[in-house]
Amino acid sequence: MMENVTTPDQYELLEMSKISGFIDRARGTGRPTKKDRRSIEEFTTPEFMDDFDFDFDFEEDNE
Repeated sequence: MMENVTTPDQYELLEMSKISGFIDRARGTGRPTKKDRRSIEEFTTPEFMDDFDFDFDFEEDNE
């Protein structure tokens, strides 16, 4: 059987972190804001994607 070696002060730290939640989270460590997400999408999406016709028929006409 395993023995619990966790000190009481560690339990207290765990309980305090549960209570505080995300209040002490540093700015910028969470999800991106809407503005940041849009900037990221604009940066990572190639410009030519809007101009490409995905319905283009690549088959040759046999007429």
